[in-house]
Amino acid sequence: MDYYLTLEHWNSIVRRLKDEERENDIPAQETSDLAKDILRHIRSARFRQGLLFKQKRGEEYEAFVEGLNATYDQGLVGRILTNDEFWEVCFSLR
Repeated sequence: MDYYLTLEHWNSIVRRLKDEERENDIPAQETSDLAKDILRHIRSARFRQGLLFKQKRGEEYEAFVEGLNATYDQGLVGRILTNDEFWEVCFSLR
């Protein structure tokens, strides 16, 4: 049951992010796709240094951000990754 409540909380955060990013002329679909990619990576990756990654540090995190920046708008990536509530909920769904 807790998983589904956490997933609903994640969805509400993503909806809020999509609304906020419209002010920056970022399509809602792009914001949603980025959020899903971040969650998918956190859930499926085998981290060598998971604690460093969660603290947004280390080689694995840097490579992750670099990959996202290559696919998505850099400003969007930065804003979403600095949203601590989103980040924590992603790890809660792991």
